[in-house]
Amino acid sequence: MDKLKHIGLIVGMAFVFFIFALLIIYVEDPFLDSKVTTGANILMDEWRQLFRYWAVFGISTAVLAALIWYAWGQWTVNLNDWTKANKKRIVWLLFLLLPCCAFLMGWLLTPPIQEGAIFVTAFYLANNLAVYLLATVFFSPSSFKYTPWGAVTLRRGW
Repeated sequence: MDKLKHIGLIVGMAFVFFIFALLIIYVEDPFLDSKVTTGANILMDEWRQLFRYWAVFGISTAVLAALIWYAWGQWTVNLNDWTKANKKRIVWLLFLLLPCCAFLMGWLLTPPIQEGAIFVTAFYLANNLAVYLLATVFFSPSSFKYTPWGAVTLRRGW
């Protein structure tokens, strides 16, 4: 039964990833098509392909960070009292650096555009942070389920 719980939590993290991947492809990309104006050096279709690549790279990094957090919390650190998990919030924040680095890579390596850069920046940042936050808030190991910011409010009844 315990293995099923672990599999379910990991599948939940993957589900968050796939929801955001679909949002990137079917919502954000078409939205940016109408808001972004590229320069003379790159065609819009090429730029959109690069946007999708870096956006998916960012959320992949975010879910990888969440999975590392899960593995670290479940199998590396033995914690029997969830009230002591607050001290581990620093580690959770350190894992948050991975999606932040992926955001910077996408932001810096996506070719510059003439208009709509604020939307691109917001999508990269929001996607990466939301995937990590949602995956860790809802699918952290039991002893660390209250460690991520906002988890106490969202998971109180679980």
